[in-house]
Amino acid sequence: NDEKRIAQLSKRLIDGITQRCTNVILNGDPESRYPGCVNLSFAYIEGESLLMALKDIALSSGR
Repeated sequence: NDEKRIAQLSKRLIDGITQRCTNVILNGDPESRYPGCVNLSFAYIEGESLLMALKDIALSSGR
């Protein structure tokens, strides 16, 4: 099932980021979310820096 696989990948991404980075906030309801969309906020990191560093990932700086 695609939805289950996507949910597993999203969880893996979230877990990997939150284990390696401090001050990360998962935005939205953790149980009722579209599994193909991960919305995170990173305290003390400029959005522009993430946009430039992570070119192969779809990102938004919130602007």
